[in-house]
Amino acid sequence: MNFYNIKFRITLWYTVFMITLVGGILGILVEFTDTTLLSNQKNKLVEVVEDISEDVKEEDDFDYFDDGIYIMIYNGSGKYLTGSIPLEFPISFQLKAGQVQELKEGDRGFYIYDKKVVTDNGETLWIRGIFSDVELNKLTLIIIKGAFLVLPLLVTISLFIGYFITKRAFLPVKKIQETAQNITQSNELSLRIGVPEGKDEISKLANTIDVMLERLDNSFQKEKQFTSDASHELRTPVSVILAESEYILQHGETLEEAKESMEIINRQAEKISALINQLLLFSRAERGELKLKLEKVNIPEVIEELKNDNILEAEKKDITISYIDKLERKSFDIDKLMFIRAIQNTLQNGINYEKVGGKIEIETFEESEYFAVKIKDDGIGIAKENLEKIWNRFFQVDEARSSKGMGLGLSMVKLIVEKHKGYVKVDSELGVGTLFILYFNKNLRESYKF
Repeated sequence: MNFYNIKFRITLWYTVFMITLVGGILGILVEFTDTTLLSNQKNKLVEVVEDISEDVKEEDDFDYFDDGIYIMIYNGSGKYLTGSIPLEFPISFQLKAGQVQELKEGDRGFYIYDKKVVTDNGETLWIRGIFSDVELNKLTLIIIKGAFLVLPLLVTISLFIGYFITKRAFLPVKKIQETAQNITQSNELSLRIGVPEGKDEISKLANTIDVMLERLDNSFQKEKQFTSDASHELRTPVSVILAESEYILQHGETLEEAKESMEIINRQAEKISALINQLLLFSRAERGELKLKLEKVNIPEVIEELKNDNILEAEKKDITISYIDKLERKSFDIDKLMFIRAIQNTLQNGINYEKVGGKIEIETFEESEYFAVKIKDDGIGIAKENLEKIWNRFFQVDEARSSKGMGLGLSMVKLIVEKHKGYVKVDSELGVGTLFILYFNKNLRESYKF
């Protein structure tokens, strides 16, 4: 049976079920009809005998055969006088008033009802009514034949209806199969099943698979873009290292020339190392292996240190950095190294894209269950259509400034903040500036159950 498809098997099971069900119903119907006919015929037997008894009392004429019922007359001592006798019926069968008797003679059955009456002239008589089961069996046989004629018709109708219903019900399954085959053959994850929304399980399954395919396709596209961008970022420093190494080997005649080339190689190697470290951090986070090392940290002190560390670089562009503390020197449980990296990356982003003579404002404050770090600049700003893209790895608003970083800084910021059970807000306008607010959860030990 395994080589039949599931539609055929379900249709077959449905048909067998319908045959059993309809056959059972028809069997019950025949049995019920037979019983009903017998009961009705017995009632009719009694009724006919009672009516004829009245005719006999009044010495009126009557028929000895009335609608399948035979009438026989006996005298008071039980001797047969006259009447209509059914074939094979023993006329000497004992008289018994007031109840329907049943008699079996060979293959035939008889139902008998007797009534004793006294005529108007004082004569005592017995009125016997009889009906044979031959007529009853004929009616039953007609019903059975009708049932066996109807059964194949009902089964055939059920077969077609069952197949049609199964075919319609399994249409999403067919689409799932075809979509899976097309994806396998074309390696195209953008294909979708496209089953309309429904409340049945198969429609829900198809829609769930479409959502899964959407996520897989997005992940695959991001992976492709990530691989392409990572290769692009690595190509430049590797090319520089190779060029400088070749130059040293061919033209490095003095220690000064070799030292200068080695400094360039060292800087590019550090850039590659930083890129690899950040990619490893992202990889650990995606595998769920990035764990926080919480410690009590005085947030304003750390921000003050970061401000001082960046002043020298900011002064090269005549940028001023100011800091307002509204946390009142409070300490919170955080991963200090990750927190420093998140603030430094955001601050560095402001310096990279700040205008000459601009200013960067830092502010710390509390809000509900979070403490926040706000970093505002009046630099070049970010277009509205790029606001969501800045969190993508290797994305840079201004490609002309790609030498300032690798486009991983803000992705790292978002990752670190979310790891601290927080979130990031950003608002920006081209030519006006950008505002970042980083919200960190104040109750991390409870959240992570340290």
